[in-house]
Amino acid sequence: MGWTDVDHEPEDIAFEKDAAEKRRLGDAWLNSRRTLLARVQSAVLPEASIILMNPRHSAAAEIAPLKTRPFSFKKCLELPPFPS
Repeated sequence: MGWTDVDHEPEDIAFEKDAAEKRRLGDAWLNSRRTLLARVQSAVLPEASIILMNPRHSAAAEIAPLKTRPFSFKKCLELPPFPS
């Protein structure tokens, strides 16, 4: 898991079920270079958002490297033991 501090507001990209349209919207945002960040709805957790960074944006080179920490999906998915 990683994060960094960025002083830019993300552009909201509407959720799209169709994979081809989703790809088209993402490619259009990437190629336009109009914003550094985009916020998209998570396909896994609809109540959550994913923030994407556009490496083609002029401010991308100013972003500090990610701070990271270990993260285990397996530990998140394990259930506690149930009493017998």
